[in-house]
Amino acid sequence: MKKLLYLSIATLFLIACSKDQKAVKNLEGSWTRTAYKEAGVTIADTAVTTYKFTSCKVKKGDCLGELSSGGKTLPFTYNFTEKGEKFTMIFSLLGVTGAQEGDVVEQTSDEFIFNYTDDSGVLVEETLSK
Repeated sequence: MKKLLYLSIATLFLIACSKDQKAVKNLEGSWTRTAYKEAGVTIADTAVTTYKFTSCKVKKGDCLGELSSGGKTLPFTYNFTEKGEKFTMIFSLLGVTGAQEGDVVEQTSDEFIFNYTDDSGVLVEETLSK
C-alpha cells in the first residue's frame, strides 16, 4: 500500500514538473510586449519593451530573464508552478527584491499573456509576442 502511495506521489510530481518545464521551453527566446492593460484599460506602451527568457531546467531552480525598456535593462529570474498555470518574476534592484506573481492567461509558441496584481492592488495584464 505504501509503495502505491509513493508511486502515485512521484507520478504526480513528475507530471507537474513536466508541464512547468514545457511552459519554460515555450517561453525561451526574445519577446516584445504588444499589449499592456491596467484594470482592463489598455495603456499605450511609449517605449518598446522586450523580454528575454533563457533556457533552463525547472528542477534546477529559477530561470534567468531580462526586461529592456526605454534604453534600460533589468535582469530577473522567473518560474512556473501549478502545472504551468502560475508565473512568477522576481526582480532585484538596489538590494530590494520584489516579485510579480500571477496567472498564465494564454501561452502558445508565439504569444504569452499573463496577469498579476501590482503593489497598489491593480490587476495588470501583459501580452508578449515573438
